[in-house]
Amino acid sequence: MKNKILSIIFLLVSISFFANAQNKETRNLESFDEVEISGAFKVYISQGNKEEITIETKSADPKLIITEVRGNTLKIYPKDKSWRYGKSEATLSISFENMEKLSISGSIDVIGKTKVTSNNLVISSSGSGDIEMDIKTEAIAVHLSGSSDLELSGSTKKQEINISGSGDIDAFDLESVDSKISISGSGEAEISVSGSLSARIAGSGDVKYKGNPDLKDVRVAGSGHLSKAN
Repeated sequence: MKNKILSIIFLLVSISFFANAQNKETRNLESFDEVEISGAFKVYISQGNKEEITIETKSADPKLIITEVRGNTLKIYPKDKSWRYGKSEATLSISFENMEKLSISGSIDVIGKTKVTSNNLVISSSGSGDIEMDIKTEAIAVHLSGSSDLELSGSTKKQEINISGSGDIDAFDLESVDSKISISGSGEAEISVSGSLSARIAGSGDVKYKGNPDLKDVRVAGSGHLSKAN
């Protein structure tokens, strides 16, 4: 009887281990410097000396998540367009040598595990995605639509921000020299700028800034505000 119970326990442990092993998959990738992700995932990104992705899921088969490099762009999306899983179902860990563009659509959460260093970086988010990154760039361009949220830290010489919808940018911890911002809708931006600041606001959007920049080409139409942070 005791041996039978031990056999059952061993079998259950083996099944559990096998199931967990089946739900984690690492894939080597061709060289890329742009990333496009659509669907509903939690994503961790890190800059290093290799290019690969690890996919972990709770119950779904990792093979239901497609990863392919077209040209210089890594595209990630669910095999089935009617992907029924929430972003808590699948976690993606992406390693890369260089990144010049990150584009997400849908319900994607992106968290940077390392500082991302790049000459020029473009971040684009449509939908309800959240992005949190520490960066060091010469220039960064941000395009948010929908209810996307972006949190940035680090440094850049030039930043250009475009928000349409109710997206928010928290970039008080991103030191910039020159900044150009355009908001249409109810979006909000918090920035730190030391050189020059240009801002165009249409709707109820708000821009708060730290620093003592030269204000250039400031236009506000609607109930929006441009104000210096305390």
